[in-house]
This record gives sequence, structure tokens and C-alpha cells, in this order.
Amino acid sequence: MNGPLEGPGVSARGQLGGRYFLPMAPKAERRRGITRVSAKHQITIPVDALRDARIRPGDELRVTADGRGRLILTAVDDPLEALIGSAPGLSAETGLAALRDEWA
Repeated sequence: MNGPLEGPGVSARGQLGGRYFLPMAPKAERRRGITRVSAKHQITIPVDALRDARIRPGDELRVTADGRGRLILTAVDDPLEALIGSAPGLSAETGLAALRDEWA
């Protein structure tokens, strides 16, 4: 036998029992920490980098370009989040939606 499609029961055209076999290209090995831009201009950020930067699902990020081949992602902080709970009567459980409806 000289190749993977030769042997008992395999025809000269790569046919085995009425089935055709197509050789697949070997899957490219990805390097850790490296990502690729998709056709839709999307990227996947490695989990280790997200964990190190303390970025969680749902966080908003500002994207700025810093020269060719360099993007900077910066977490966008909501300034009101820091104030919630710091003043009497202001908390996450206050029911701001109900208060807003009173003004409508």
C-alpha cells in the first residue's frame, strides 16, 4: 500500500463501498494569545487576557487605534456606579424606575 486510499476494497478512484473520501488539510495549530480578524472584522479576545484585565461579560469597552497594528481596549466606567450606595437614600434597591414614572 502506498497511500491512505489504497488497500482491499478501495477502488482506483478513492471509492470504498460506494463512498468517496476527500482528503482534509491538516488543521492549523493556534498559538496561545494570538487571534485572527474574521471577514466580519470580529476578533475573539483570549480568556487569559480578559481575566488579567478583569473584564467580564457585559462590560463596555472603548476601542481606540494607536498606530498600525495596535488597538487599545479601555473599560468604560459608569460614573454613577461609584456613587450608588455612598449617599443616604441612594441604593440599587431604591426603585428608580418607579420614581421616574411619577414624573411622567
